[in-house]
Amino acid sequence: MERTKRSRLKGRKTGVLDLEYENRVKLEKLFEEALERIDRGHLKKAVKLLQTALEISPEYVPAYIGLAILSLQKEDMAGFEEQMRQAYEHATDEDEKVMVMITKSQMLLDYEEPEKALQVLEECQEKHPGHSLHLNTSFVQVYLELGREEEAWDLVQSAIPSLEAQHADHFPQFMNWIFLMIELEKWNLWGKIQTRVKQFLKTIKEEEDRSRILEALLEQHGEYFAAVRYREAELFADLAHYLDPTNPFLFEVRKETREMVLLERELERMQNDDDLFPLVQLQAVEWFYEDVLDQDEFSELMDAIPPDVLEELETMNEEYAAGILRLKKKFPLLYKHYQESWDELFEEKAAGLNREARRRLK
Repeated sequence: MERTKRSRLKGRKTGVLDLEYENRVKLEKLFEEALERIDRGHLKKAVKLLQTALEISPEYVPAYIGLAILSLQKEDMAGFEEQMRQAYEHATDEDEKVMVMITKSQMLLDYEEPEKALQVLEECQEKHPGHSLHLNTSFVQVYLELGREEEAWDLVQSAIPSLEAQHADHFPQFMNWIFLMIELEKWNLWGKIQTRVKQFLKTIKEEEDRSRILEALLEQHGEYFAAVRYREAELFADLAHYLDPTNPFLFEVRKETREMVLLERELERMQNDDDLFPLVQLQAVEWFYEDVLDQDEFSELMDAIPPDVLEELETMNEEYAAGILRLKKKFPLLYKHYQESWDELFEEKAAGLNREARRRLK
């Protein structure tokens, strides 16, 4: 008898859990579909989906946030405030309440209301003083939007823990420090920051933490590298290699990035060489930026040269060939990196030259 009773209770408990899981899946699906509808501009359908979610679970916080998004799009600030109030009140614990307020601040910032976004963060800090560290990134974003760069810088620096207190969870604070240094172009401080970040990385012993941090560093490297911001990418490649110095892949990543940094510096020097044939300069720029510079942007560079001047320059094969030789001598990295293409171009420009002109090129 007792065994049968326990079996029935177990069955009821399992049934409740199954129902909770099914409802959670339904709610997530409704919310995702509502966001898709919002992106497509189908706002009435999005409202219905979110209201359906709340009928299933009036405590479902994302649905209130979705309705707040719709209120903002309609410029209904009163509706926005009400939906975010509901989201906050239905949040189940303090962590979720903090995240609701951070989300509210971010939405206001995206809506170009930085002053209101700041008020939300300050209110959150007052209500939940134990979560100040979680608010730092949002405060920094708002300060930057308001033009209060030094306040943002002071806040980021104040979040860096002492050597004794630091642990793996402080990694975001160190990343924010680097991001803001880049944003504010405080490159003169990189030596100091690099030393401190490496002190932090040296203390990371758990393999799970090391893998997580390494993945984040490589992700940032990849984003900057793809944007042809090699100087910034090198910071993260160097830190990743420091964290795992025996990894051959990271060695190659750092090496390739360093080569591109040096190449970019040489490109900048080349663009200041007034004696280099203009079309050689333009060709070097096109090859360097070919993965990110679309044809329209390159056409704009060419359009900066008056048509009659461009037409004359394109007929000056001897000067073009001489320019390639000058680039080979004065900017060897640019020449070597695209050597095959430069050599083909040189042969093309020199092909129709007479003996005297070829002798002048030597």
